[in-house]
Amino acid sequence: MIHLSARLAWHDAGWNGRICREPHLNSSCVVQEQIRDGREDGSEREHADVHVADISDWLPPCCRDIAAYADRGFTFIHGDPLDRDFLQPITEDIPPYACLPAPYRWMLEGNFRDTCETEGLNIRGPENPDKEWGWVYEPDRQVALLNYFWHKLKYGG
Repeated sequence: MIHLSARLAWHDAGWNGRICREPHLNSSCVVQEQIRDGREDGSEREHADVHVADISDWLPPCCRDIAAYADRGFTFIHGDPLDRDFLQPITEDIPPYACLPAPYRWMLEGNFRDTCETEGLNIRGPENPDKEWGWVYEPDRQVALLNYFWHKLKYGG
């Protein structure tokens, strides 16, 4: 059984692809770190109730979630969350009725051993055997976890 913990950021217009009608009043945005840290209240208020597909120069950090029930897609640029110079941004066209989930639980070093044991995975441990917190950092370990996660999500199991 795959352990999924999916939470869409709360949205005041039903995840229709539009920025909240009153984004500055949406206190649930501060619960998710990536939204809280990237939140720009001024820009969000300026674009209130505008569909993300109609914004060309900026996207709110909640855009990964707000189009889950939208009848229009949009373009998203994936950047390295660690802001390293060697990973280039990748552009993706997100179709209607889609969101961009991330398996954060699976990618945390503190959950790595439990995830491997529960899922029967044979993935090597961290280069530093004392590392017990933070993100799984090594690319081969990340790829192995993500491939398994998305395969299970796509095909069940």
